[in-house]
Formats: sequence, structure tokens, C-alpha cells
Amino acid sequence: MPVSDATDLSPPPVGPGQGALTDVWHFAAMARDLRPGKLQRFEILGEPILIGRGRQGAVYAVRDICPHRSAPLSAGKLTTEANGRESVECPYHGWRFGLDGACTAIPSLVADQAMDVSKIRVRRYPVRESQGLVFIWFSSDPRFDGEPETAPPVLPGVAMGKPKRVGQMILDTPFARAALDLKDTPRVPDSRPYAILGRRPQMEVAFGAPGLRWAHVTVGKRQVLSLTCLTPITAHQTRQTEVLWSDHPAFWLLKA
Repeated sequence: MPVSDATDLSPPPVGPGQGALTDVWHFAAMARDLRPGKLQRFEILGEPILIGRGRQGAVYAVRDICPHRSAPLSAGKLTTEANGRESVECPYHGWRFGLDGACTAIPSLVADQAMDVSKIRVRRYPVRESQGLVFIWFSSDPRFDGEPETAPPVLPGVAMGKPKRVGQMILDTPFARAALDLKDTPRVPDSRPYAILGRRPQMEVAFGAPGLRWAHVTVGKRQVLSLTCLTPITAHQTRQTEVLWSDHPAFWLLKA
């Protein structure tokens, strides 16, 4: 049956903020919250992810599902292989996976079974630790096993110091809506909260795709940096993280 000229065969329109959540860096966690040897489960873009820090200090991220019986790897433990490399051991049947996602051992195998266990893999996610923040890269290709050509954004000013305050909340809002709300905030923030710094502050507001917004405030030689991070959890929930840095004495008594 011929298609009439009135039939629209074009793909449906993509809503604001949608279709741009892969092949980008997302804020995942504060670096200080990832302690060596501890396995932590996160959910980002609907994916269960194990993010941890090896005992040598490097941060890693793999899919938090064992391919054998779908047990969460984050419920297991970090082990050290005979070659000195670290691996995550599944709590169910003890399958072990290197921090690159490749299987390193299956305890139930016997000596005469010729099997290359390294061909069994869990998805690995590139991660970067920068300025006390941990970012995770979501490739549009689930089999991507390289490193992104781009780096996470570099924040200005005092971000290299320890944050003075960190707060988080879960928004029952799709990421696209939360990102639009973030963009719709005034370009010049209200300076009244910074009156403690003395003179009228100078502010510069910047955005980093897909869900970062920061306000860099300077008053003379003193600075305040306020960062808002949006992380998509599921299609209907977004995690909002607020981080504050400052080198002003008035902020020294604040605890993160």
C-alpha cells in the first residue's frame, strides 16, 4: 500500500536535554568518599555501577552485575591476584574480575579445563579524578574499552582545596527538566549571601555540559566557588550535588 504524502516518516522530535547523555562525562562522587578497598554501588543512567578505589589509590568503575548469576559485585570484596593485580570477587560463586572488567578466575574450573576466562568481561567505565571530584564517562557503545579524547571540565580558583560544604538531594525530576531549571537560573546570582566577604563581589557564572553549573566569586584576593552537579539516576530521578569551596577565613569553621 503506497504511503501518502501526508505521512510523516521523520523520527520523533527529541525533547530539550534528551539524546545528549552519552559520550559525555557525568559527576559520580566526591573523591574523598571513595576509600581504598571499599566497593560502592551507584546507579547512573539506569545502570548499576560499582565505583571503587584500589588499594594503590586508583579509581575504577565496572558494571555492578556478575555475568554468571547477576549477583551485585559491590557485595563482594577486593582481592589481590598472584601477579599482584587487584580484582573484585563476586560474593556468590567467587568469580573474580580485574579492575579493567576482564575475568581473572573461576574457582569451579578444574586444572584440565582449557578455558580463557579473560574473554568473559563486565563493562568497564572510564573514570577520572579531578579537583576532588570523580567523573564517569558513558559511551554510546557498550563495548567501548578505550579512553575518551576529552577531559572533565577544569574549575577555576579554589577548587583544588578541600570543599567547605557538600550537600546532596534526590530530585523526582527527569534529568532534562532539571538541566533546564539549572540553565534558567539568573546569569548573575544574588550577591547578598556573599555579604560576609565584605565589599560587593565580582561573579562569573559558567556551565559545563551536560549538568554542571558553577559560580566563581572574587572579593579582592578572596574567592568562593559554588558548584552544582546534576547526575541522571533513572529516567525520572536526578541527583543534585552542591559543593562549596572558599579561602576566606569566614568559611574555615564550616565542616564539609
